[in-house]
This record gives sequence, C-alpha cells and structure tokens, in this order.
Amino acid sequence: MVGNWRVSSAGSSCDMFLTLTNLGSGSRGGTRGCAGELTAMGSWEVAGKQVVLKDRTGNAIARLYKTADARFDGSTNGGQPVSLSR
Repeated sequence: MVGNWRVSSAGSSCDMFLTLTNLGSGSRGGTRGCAGELTAMGSWEVAGKQVVLKDRTGNAIARLYKTADARFDGSTNGGQPVSLSR
C-alpha cells in the first residue's frame, strides 16, 4: 500500500501518497490535485479487508477494497466512487 497512487473520483484524477509514518490510529497520507472529500485526507489504515481513508481529525472519509493486484475500489462517505491504481 505504501507509495504513490493514482486516484479516480467523480470523473477526475489526482495523486495520493501513503506512508508508514504514524498519525493517530493510522498512518500519514495525503492527496494532491484532488477535489471533494478527498482534499481533507490526512491518514489511512487497513481495517480487516478494507482500506480506510481518514481526514486530519481521524474521521473516515472513504472505504476501499482490493479488486486487483494494484487496484482498490470503494466510495467516499458522500457516495462518490473512488478508485486507486498504480
């Protein structure tokens, strides 16, 4: 999971980076060039079979599931589809 990812959400693309640096209950992460809820992303964590993207205060903003070797799909809390790929 760690590293750079390409994000597709609401018809646009942007970049996401995930690190192993601890931040609250998850690890530090962020986005560049994203719109909507993903602009608030500040951390992430793996919970069971899902990847949870969180805002800077630790609230979940999106949940994704692995759908291929280098792809995760899910949606934001607002219902927007989100895809991560390399």
